[in-house]
Amino acid sequence: MRIAIYSETYLPTPDGVAHFLGSYCKELSRLGHEPHVFTTGKIMGSRREEESNVHRFRSIKFPLYTQYRIAPAPFIGALRMARKLDIDLVHIQTPFFMGTAGFISGKVLEVPIVGTYHTNFLEMSESLSSSKVFRGFVRFAWKYSTGLYRRCHVLTTSSRSIAEHLQQSMRREVLTVPHGIDIERFSCPVEGENVKKAYGIPSDSAIVTYLGRLTRDKGVHTLVEAFAEVRKKRKACLVIAGIGPEREALVKRSIELGIAEDTRFLGYVEENEKVSLLQQSDVVVLVSKADLVPLVLIEAMACGTPVIGSRAGGIPNLIEDGKTGILVREGDPKELSRKIVELLSGSDLEEMKRNAMERVKREFSMEASVRSFLEIYRKLSKN
Repeated sequence: MRIAIYSETYLPTPDGVAHFLGSYCKELSRLGHEPHVFTTGKIMGSRREEESNVHRFRSIKFPLYTQYRIAPAPFIGALRMARKLDIDLVHIQTPFFMGTAGFISGKVLEVPIVGTYHTNFLEMSESLSSSKVFRGFVRFAWKYSTGLYRRCHVLTTSSRSIAEHLQQSMRREVLTVPHGIDIERFSCPVEGENVKKAYGIPSDSAIVTYLGRLTRDKGVHTLVEAFAEVRKKRKACLVIAGIGPEREALVKRSIELGIAEDTRFLGYVEENEKVSLLQQSDVVVLVSKADLVPLVLIEAMACGTPVIGSRAGGIPNLIEDGKTGILVREGDPKELSRKIVELLSGSDLEEMKRNAMERVKREFSMEASVRSFLEIYRKLSKN
């Protein structure tokens, strides 16, 4: 089956959707299918050597968040390429220019269209700008994207609670398909460098890790505030890995709180380095406002590393409080600091680690994710 996947973000962009799609396409290819990714690039057709099935369209940096790019006019080129490839199905991953290009191609070529909802853009936008003009633009973009998703033959998302919310707002059926990871890659010990030695962390310090975009919606500021209290009670180091517009503010705040010496800002970490970091951390924290089912928490759970997440978005669908991890209120540094200290002081975490690993292996493998989507593809193709 030739599957055309449309997304504004793809490797090497350092975000969860891009990494999921990279692994997803790899598994599809392993099973004998032919995925083609339509995405952004600096120039038309630009690609890395290994990207024979990746088709990039001329794009510009998104002004409000330059980590991402948008392709303003991919429509005709994408349609021509899809027709040339004789695609069997369109799968839209982002609802903007590339997603619209996918929708147009699917309609013109009369093939099934699947849409997947990855990101709560309304919540995410609050972390990027407070201007009325921008908020107005986001509201328009949300209405446009819901209109596009509503017209797909099938719409999916990775979180059960988000699916229920979308069903109410879009008045249509939304299927829940968990997004998977390469379980073996994270569960098997890797021979990476010693994280404490590499980043100058004292050998007797616990490692509290955040890995992801440095934006307000991710709750990193809450974690920094909480860690200041943790540091009064435990010898620990806060490791913040990722890039984003809030880095400077976070560095400044860590200095103001007197925790700069016990905080490491790593910037973007490569995939092999990420596995070592997750495996050697004592706890991984993500207290975001609106994540669906964050891959970084799934990856940490697969590593056997305890996780703390917020009671927000789709995170409660992943973490069963006290059984597979810890849940806290979003935006509450006092509760978060208390839970981090309790977890670091816990002597019997093996059952929680085991439960988390079993849950991930059972429900969040890439193989299971691909099987679920292929079943959707086949049903649509028959109809």
